Amino acid sequence: MAENQFNTFTKFVRHVDNAREPVRADDINKVQKAVNTQELQSTELTTSDFLQRALFALDNSFYVNTMFIDSLENQQYINMGHSFNVIYDAKTRTLTSGDAGNKGVIITVPLASSSEIPLNDFVIMVDEHIPLGASIKYSLTSNGKDFFPVRVNDVNTPNRINPSYEAGALLDVVLRMEMNKNLSGESPKVSSWVVMYNDPILERSYGLINPDLGRFESENLGDVILIRDRLQGDKLVKVVEPDVVTTLLYNEDGTLKDVITDNGKAKITETMVYGSYVNSFGIIETVLLKVTRGTESLAESLGDDVFDENGGVA
Repeated sequence: MAENQFNTFTKFVRHVDNAREPVRADDINKVQKAVNTQELQSTELTTSDFLQRALFALDNSFYVNTMFIDSLENQQYINMGHSFNVIYDAKTRTLTSGDAGNKGVIITVPLASSSEIPLNDFVIMVDEHIPLGASIKYSLTSNGKDFFPVRVNDVNTPNRINPSYEAGALLDVVLRMEMNKNLSGESPKVSSWVVMYNDPILERSYGLINPDLGRFESENLGDVILIRDRLQGDKLVKVVEPDVVTTLLYNEDGTLKDVITDNGKAKITETMVYGSYVNSFGIIETVLLKVTRGTESLAESLGDDVFDENGGVA
């Protein structure tokens, strides 16, 4: 018996080469190890390429800031107990449908939110191989009953999910992959999978507001960029123009509080003043009564010590 590096055993059968001389078992093992090494290196190269594409998508996405990736080095992120008719090949690091039918279902472990704020805006990438006539259907679920179909490998449009009342908040999600064989019995293969999503706590922790949009502020060459904050009901919080940045601040009740305009030389703050007003029906309501304006020069905001004697920035 000859042992290879994957701890499987091959029955040794005596071979002869073209010179009619016997080939030793050690030589067979060396060839087998070389083949195994080549296959492993090919798998690692494919996984590395997929990971690089996923990282590029994360870095250039407008919608997500967090990524979870499973390159299937083992089965720790697959719930094999809840999966059905699925075979894991440790040699090629792939998942395929088994022999118990034409369909195999992969269920991942739950991906949990870092807080009580629901997850959303999912971008999903899968390193998949689908033979002609076969298919893979993808969906997300938070309770195992309500499944939301999702697109994969579309990094430009996130999967925005509006869960039903029964489904509850998406505090954790599970990715479901349903693999269907073709008429010839060929199964699709999954080699790696990635779930990217927006984590609002991450934005809050780093003081970011839509960080993927905000990063273009220093590179603005002519566009007018509108930045909204998901944590404030998608309210407009900043307008970035090439020479002017306008920041909008809101009260706790959602009414506009201040509008701050900064053109690099002076900062103008317009404060909204609200008060009671008796309308035409005799009902007292709170309305905007006046707008007070204050101007602060760059020297006032930075301090005189940062300017030289000619008025330039020191």
